[in-house]
This record gives sequence, C-alpha cells and structure tokens, in this order.
Amino acid sequence: MGFQATNQLRYLRGLHFLTEPFNCSSLTSFLYIVNKNVVISGLKAYFCLKLLVIVNNMADLSSVEKVYQYLLEAIVKGDLAPNARLRETELAVELGVGRGPLREAIHKLEARNMITKVPNVGAQVIAFDEREILEIYQLRENLEALACELAAKNMSDAKLTELQSILERHKAYLDSNDGQTYIDQDPDLDFHFFIIQCSENQWLIRLLCDELYHRVRMYRYQSAHQRSRPSKALEEHQRIFQALSNRDGELAALLMKRHIQAAKQLLLSSNDIQH
Repeated sequence: MGFQATNQLRYLRGLHFLTEPFNCSSLTSFLYIVNKNVVISGLKAYFCLKLLVIVNNMADLSSVEKVYQYLLEAIVKGDLAPNARLRETELAVELGVGRGPLREAIHKLEARNMITKVPNVGAQVIAFDEREILEIYQLRENLEALACELAAKNMSDAKLTELQSILERHKAYLDSNDGQTYIDQDPDLDFHFFIIQCSENQWLIRLLCDELYHRVRMYRYQSAHQRSRPSKALEEHQRIFQALSNRDGELAALLMKRHIQAAKQLLLSSNDIQH
C-alpha cells in the first residue's frame, strides 16, 4: 500500500466516530476508484459508501414508520379488533413489506402497549380491560385538569384563537355528518391534545401525548357508537374553552375533570369491555 493510501488509512482509523473495525485488505479495494484516469480519494469513496448505508437505513426506518402508523390506525379504529392476532406472513404480503420492518413496527406497537405477545399465539391486539380503563382515566381526570390550569396561564391569545378554530371545525363536522363523532381527527385537531401541549409542562406532554394518547384514542373511538355523546362532548369542550378564555384555570380544571369522568362512565357501559 502506497504512502498516500497508508496516510489515508491512518486518518480513517483516527476518526473517533467511526466505530467499525477496519481491515487493510478490504479497505484497499476502495481506497482508489479510477474512472477515466481520474483518481477519487479513498476517503471520499469511504464516505460515499457510508452515505449509501445511511440512505438504506433511512429507507428501512421509513418503511417501519409507515407500517407502524398503518397498524396503529387499524387498531385504534377497530379494523384490527381487540384480541385479533397479527399474522406476520399475511401482513407482510398485504402491506408489501419485508418481515424485518414489519417486526420492528410490531415491536414499536408492543412498546406502546397497543399489542401484547401471547405464548404459543404471538402478537395480538390488546383488549379492553375495566381495571385498566379505570386506572388510565383516573390519571386523565387529574393530569388533564392540571393541564387546564397550566394552559389557562400559559396560552397566548393566538393559541386561544387556534383552539377556538378547532372547536369550530368540530362543530362544522358534526353538523355536516349528522352528529357523528369527530374523535378520529388527527392530533392537530384534537381538543385534549392541544390543551395538553399548551400546558408547556414537558412531563405532562410526554405522559399524556406520547405514552397514553393512542390508547385513549382507541377507547374513545370504540365508545363512539353511542350517538348522543359527540354533541354533548362538544358542548363540554366549549365550556372548557370559555373558562380558558377567561383565564379561569380552576374552573377549566373542574370542567375537564367532569368531562373525562362522563366519558369514562360511557366507555365502561360499552359491551366491548372485559369485566
């Protein structure tokens, strides 16, 4: 190996962020790339290869995220019913992805407690459990009430206007869809999600918007068949908004707590709950 190649190898070994072991014989194969008598340095060639690896990994991550989002929405909306088994072979064919990205997506769903692994069965969608719902909604009652108190202090007038716009969209949706629920809207249109974000408390946001949010969405979606609730829920949201607009955090917290308690009772009356 020539002087220049040797120096380049020493330089590559000296880069602290390159953790892969280097092999002189394999490295020699790309230290010089010749095209029409133009020599490209081995260092550039190496980073070209590194870039290809990164791009390939990004493509895999993109596939994982797409599969994850697809399965997540299917679980939330009941297309994959509680206790439904996730058959990897069938899903891989249906979604047109490899088993690797599919397994990573399933692992991600398991980490979010949207599926569970059952011995001799495999991955299956979680089922509604009365005790679990009670525990999660107890958290919601208190933590979302706290989020209202904080949001009443921290929300800018612009954020209040944005929240009002969300409620107006919800009302328009109900009016044009014969009172059907709007809970399947994306997070940016979710009244609860928005208020929690406006609390500006990162622990609250992490717990409610990341750890519990999709599980709660699932519960809310599954209880949506009770048609009287969407309009009632909108009225309760409007009262909470009015309290926030008046900067009355105590009243907003009380109204939010009552609102979630009512939603909990409705959910527990559902036939989908395992008692």
